[in-house]
Amino acid sequence: MGSIVTIKLRSHHLLCILSYMGMGHTPTFVLNFNAIAQRIREGEDIWIVAGPDDICAPFAPSEGELPRCPCENAAEKDRLAAEAITSLLGRPVTPETPFEFNADILAKMRAGFSSRQIRQACSGCDWETICDAVSLMKYQNALVFFPPPEASSSPPSSTTQPPSDPQQ
Repeated sequence: MGSIVTIKLRSHHLLCILSYMGMGHTPTFVLNFNAIAQRIREGEDIWIVAGPDDICAPFAPSEGELPRCPCENAAEKDRLAAEAITSLLGRPVTPETPFEFNADILAKMRAGFSSRQIRQACSGCDWETICDAVSLMKYQNALVFFPPPEASSSPPSSTTQPPSDPQQ
């Protein structure tokens, strides 16, 4: 982590980002979520919040008002997601705290998501079958990922010793 601006996410959206592939409730929602996915790929910090977050932003009733999450029982989904992710990662996921997110954590969370270990909050979600399909496709079309480290331009160092001279 290391950027100044921070992405605000509610706990159950930590699950949504695992399988997000550019589909959503409205065109404005998709544009917003695509921008958030890009910010995550670039390594921007994540801050856990209670209630509406940056993904919910397009659902503000009018300018200056707080958005509402379109999910039914969003607070309960947050609680379930936080408990499951806490159990999986072995560290608490609580509102008003940073959430370390990197390639290793993404891989671990996707493994837990694919095995349904952390999907309690997904029950009844309108997007559940799409997320199932993304998981089955090994997240190949998911927009949240971390690019592989750039290959070094120098050749790998050799650990092979020169052959010994049999004449010695």
